[in-house]
Amino acid sequence: MPASKSSFITLAAGAALLLAIPVATPAADQALSNQLVATFERADLGSNARFSAIVVDRETGEWLVSVNPDVAMKPASLTKMFTALAALHTFDPNHRFYTTLETWGFVDERGILQGDVVLRGGGDPGLGPRFQVEPGVTRVFEDWATELKAQGIRGINGAIIGDDTYYIDDRWGEGWYTAERAEWYMAEISALSFNDNCLDLTFLGRGRPGRLSRLALVQPDYEFYRILNEVRIAPEGTPAEGVRMFRQEANNQIIARGTI
Repeated sequence: MPASKSSFITLAAGAALLLAIPVATPAADQALSNQLVATFERADLGSNARFSAIVVDRETGEWLVSVNPDVAMKPASLTKMFTALAALHTFDPNHRFYTTLETWGFVDERGILQGDVVLRGGGDPGLGPRFQVEPGVTRVFEDWATELKAQGIRGINGAIIGDDTYYIDDRWGEGWYTAERAEWYMAEISALSFNDNCLDLTFLGRGRPGRLSRLALVQPDYEFYRILNEVRIAPEGTPAEGVRMFRQEANNQIIARGTI
């Protein structure tokens, strides 16, 4: 390919056997097409793997290389690329999501807020400990409490309200598998999120094989979910399966199964 050409490449991987057969390309680009196919073949992706690739000249739109271009495949983790591009197209790269802490009412002479505190979500996906400088699951809430105190508020004679109405009430993306709604990567979508909308569970596997493990720690502390622990200690010499979570639709009971 001439060095002056500007092009981009899109790759997709799936899970079915398919022979890679390049379509006709200009002679100058046939070597690149053959190289690309050979690279995939050397990767030893397994007998069930398939792939496709397209190289396009960004300026002219000309297809320089195409391998299985019309084969439908699930984009899998490549979806992240298109999600990121859509976000950059919609928002300025320096866009900020704001979560505001608001008070309704008045503060009396004793420093008591006669009214409510409203935590209004604006779609921040990082609210929680992941991006906090200081550790602690509830650190962001502690900082807010410190700020309220600095403004002279010593108590609240009202409610603490979480407002997530900025987004429509559609908790799961279209096409998400209902059987995986208890997995961390399928946490419900909300304009007001915390800790990635996940619970962090710690299981201890001490004791005789076959016995139930102990659910030793849940962070953050919770009342909304009921967790049913069915995780057992793996038999000696048997590889542990790990822990899987299960949840029925519109049900706040989480079932933990597997071996550790």
